[in-house]
Amino acid sequence: MKLTAYSRLVKPSPVLWAAAAATAITALTLVLIWGLTDEREARLEQFGSSVAKSLAYLSVEPLMKQDRIHLGVLTNRVAEISAVVGVGIYTVDDKVLALSGTPAAGISHTEMVTSGDVIVGYVKLSVDRLAFELGDTPSRSLRYFLSVLVVLLSPFVVLVVSNLNASRKLTHGSAISEPSADDEADSVPRYLLAINLYNQLSMTLQERELELAYGLTMAERVANLYHGHAAYLPGTGILVGFEHNDDTDRAFQVMCAAFVLVHLLDEDAGRGTYRLAVHEFLLPSHKNLEVTAPEVLDTVLLSALAKHRTVAVSDRFFIRIPRNERLISQRLDNPLLEELTTTEACYLITGLTRAYADLIDLQVARLTAQRDSTASESTL
Repeated sequence: MKLTAYSRLVKPSPVLWAAAAATAITALTLVLIWGLTDEREARLEQFGSSVAKSLAYLSVEPLMKQDRIHLGVLTNRVAEISAVVGVGIYTVDDKVLALSGTPAAGISHTEMVTSGDVIVGYVKLSVDRLAFELGDTPSRSLRYFLSVLVVLLSPFVVLVVSNLNASRKLTHGSAISEPSADDEADSVPRYLLAINLYNQLSMTLQERELELAYGLTMAERVANLYHGHAAYLPGTGILVGFEHNDDTDRAFQVMCAAFVLVHLLDEDAGRGTYRLAVHEFLLPSHKNLEVTAPEVLDTVLLSALAKHRTVAVSDRFFIRIPRNERLISQRLDNPLLEELTTTEACYLITGLTRAYADLIDLQVARLTAQRDSTASESTL
């Protein structure tokens, strides 16, 4: 049927679609232009981040010693900077060691305080946004000129791209390649258990090596029981990896393994102090995880936030556990959680319900007996 003049008007055409796309691109580009030429946010972020990093660097030694006088001097000096409205220094479990001004006001910047690979606390800095009003940014006339230029050029760019796409379709037809099988390799869940020797900085080198050897022995025994593998994790302690399997309760098994280790490593008073965390991530079955991977770094960070005889777990791991009413848990809030890159939140698991806690006690008793038996044989 021959189209009438009216039907030609109402029938969508590639040109109309291109015009609509050009309008959308123009609007988005204008937003970007006005945003990018406003350097206030960039300058505010750069200033806050730089000052927070410098304060974190200077705070390492006094924070480890919990020298409140030294830390107080540092916060007072930083608070004297005109753009800073508040600054605080905290331990990893949110204990305030030094505070100047009102850190809750202004734009907040948080930076971890680390000694080697060990997180010992964090600093929180608040910056006054009003101190970073527009100064030497490009003039409004330049911004208007760029905006008009974009309005004029965007439709032509869209039309050119549309023509190129049409030509490509005509040339190649249905010969567009599909993603390769390697690119679609199945990723499987894996679980990481970080055992953080929390007080290693207070130990001599020999004490630390003995403690880590003991911890690795216990981790290997638990890993054997729960089908995992353990290895040293430089700067932190020990890392235990668990593969996923067909068991729908696999994540809960890993949680039980963590609590067995919590009890085993807490048996000997006066030895090392440990903090444990568990994280879940997806990885293709043919790939290995590097110790510098973001998933490992996040697990270490979570372990630094754990409490005594508890296990910190990522929200990714938490939702993997079916019937999580078996866990005694609470959501953990801490500014350092903003540093996470492979998960968003953290839960603190303080225990298991009675039936499973009794099972953990039996496994701990059996592994402790094995340890004592081995120790007795070695003295003969």
